[in-house]
Amino acid sequence: MKLRYFTWEEFDEVVAKTPRPVARELFPLPRGGLVYAVALSHKFGLPLTTRATPYSIYIDDIADSGRTILKARVAHSNAPLHCIIKKTRCPERGVFGIIEDNTDDWIVFPWENKDKAQEDYEEYIARK
Repeated sequence: MKLRYFTWEEFDEVVAKTPRPVARELFPLPRGGLVYAVALSHKFGLPLTTRATPYSIYIDDIADSGRTILKARVAHSNAPLHCIIKKTRCPERGVFGIIEDNTDDWIVFPWENKDKAQEDYEEYIARK
């Protein structure tokens, strides 16, 4: 595993490439989806919501194992997910990623604590 630092410039490129979601509102998955959802809200004029409905689309930074989106779908609705990076190993359907990634790299987004990246990765592995 290696740490890969995603930059603000890469984030801006992703936002620019992101097509308008087919949804009336954006439901950001905490915490990773918040920054991306706000950027998309500004770009498309779509409101953020705190409760997913059949008119929502989930927003997240990364889809890796698929567990986060599965939990959200069980708790709220079976809405699609729009994310910055989709790991090719993600088994969930209805997941759209701007970047497809087939590496085992641990992605560190610019809004995350870089000093805690290794610790975050180790906690993630322990939960598997």
